[in-house]
Amino acid sequence: MTSLRRCRSCQLLFRAPTTTPEENAAFYQRSYSSGFATDMPGDGELREYIDSGWAGTGGDYSVYIAVLQALARPSGSRVLDFGCSWGYGTWQLRRSGFDAEGLEVSVPRAEFARNKLGLTVHTSSGGVSGLFDVFFSSHVLEHVPSVRKAIDFGMGLLKPGGLFVAATPNGSAVFRELSPTAWHKRWGLVHPNMLDDVFYRSYFTGVPIFLASDPYPIGKIRAWEAGSEDVCVADRLEGAELLLLARKK
Repeated sequence: MTSLRRCRSCQLLFRAPTTTPEENAAFYQRSYSSGFATDMPGDGELREYIDSGWAGTGGDYSVYIAVLQALARPSGSRVLDFGCSWGYGTWQLRRSGFDAEGLEVSVPRAEFARNKLGLTVHTSSGGVSGLFDVFFSSHVLEHVPSVRKAIDFGMGLLKPGGLFVAATPNGSAVFRELSPTAWHKRWGLVHPNMLDDVFYRSYFTGVPIFLASDPYPIGKIRAWEAGSEDVCVADRLEGAELLLLARKK
């Protein structure tokens, strides 16, 4: 039996009982499976993905790349793809002109990314060096044993003015009201955390943030990057995916 609770201190929605770091590491090395995101393709299938740039697949990063381009991150900007799995997103970021490398706790998937896609992928935070223009994660924060440690790690790697960018399942009350069944399916064994606007507003006090749900309002993202607002929420958070942008001062 599990329940979903909100931390009175940080306002994070989390599963109780939650997962220890040791249980988390063992699960993602041996047991975790999530279709396209974890199933490493054979050589023929991989060639098809490369030729198409992953267009129309479950690993298509074109929406996220459009967000980064709207944020005026120039070609060559250094990006860390946090929780990059077998490297399909990191590859697309590199093809789009970003100096991207990955961080992935699963050793087999990290080795696949290195050997089959020629990427730089680390398997521990200690292997990451230097500062980055963007710390990016797609559907990762809901999995980690400590969201606070993951965000602190990412913010610590950013240059002044750098961006923390995270896409997660939408845990907001608006989405829950509109789609209660879908909302409840977004937490459980593999998702011990539910990210929502309440947590982000509490955590990023004094840090400029932008919150939106899909489909992402590219024009408003450009305006936020060019403006001076500390907190900006784009319309109602009705979509299934929640996007956080946080700018390091």
